[in-house]
Amino acid sequence: LALHTGMRAKELFDLTWGNVDLENGLITIQDSKSVEPRYVYLTEDTKAMLAGLQNNQAKNELVFKDRKGHKIKEVSNAFGKAVKALRLNEGINDRRQRVCFHTLRHTFASWLVQSGTDLYTVKKLLGHSSILLTERYSHLQPDGLQQTISEFDKKMNTKCRIVNIQDAKVDSTS
Repeated sequence: LALHTGMRAKELFDLTWGNVDLENGLITIQDSKSVEPRYVYLTEDTKAMLAGLQNNQAKNELVFKDRKGHKIKEVSNAFGKAVKALRLNEGINDRRQRVCFHTLRHTFASWLVQSGTDLYTVKKLLGHSSILLTERYSHLQPDGLQQTISEFDKKMNTKCRIVNIQDAKVDSTS
């Protein structure tokens, strides 16, 4: 779910069924880093995955629980074991470059930017308080400016022409 929504680990651990609206494909995060609630939009796959977990649980029930049915407090060792088994961190010595749970959120944001999503929309989807946080992904859109101008050109649908300013006629009615 984190990979397809960009949700933080704490947001997943705090998630209750009352905040999941499968009909409209929406999760409301009440206790996010910002004061206002954040809305997470679900793909068809994520809706199906959550529907498979629901089993008529009460609205106050946690979506994700530990083995004893309690609230999850931290990312389990299972995630670290999976990363190790897949050798995702093999040969990576820089701690900042290593795969961790937060990498799922970062990957979601990167995919959005690479697919052409503008940074303001990515900011809203991630729940960033400032566009400055989101700008770290801007390097993933090197062709973004050229693409914007190309789309602008198509919409304008006008031909440019050179006019000598001395030969230009002024419309006296304007």
